Amino acid sequence: MSRSSKTGFQERGDLKGKVKTAEQCAKLGYQGMEKGELVIFNESQLKFMLSWVIPFMPRKTVLKISRQFMEK
Repeated sequence: MSRSSKTGFQERGDLKGKVKTAEQCAKLGYQGMEKGELVIFNESQLKFMLSWVIPFMPRKTVLKISRQFMEK
């Protein structure tokens, strides 16, 4: 779900077309910092999931889903 900055890792991880440049990531981070935000989301779907859905799920289920994403 999450995106990474363009470092060459995207080819190995099959992330083509899903990658933000380092400049784009820095710009998003800077804009958030100016607003006083500690956590910045670059995708509205991810923000919704982490803010509203995940807190209501059992921890064991969240850990299982997280593990599946990391193993891909």
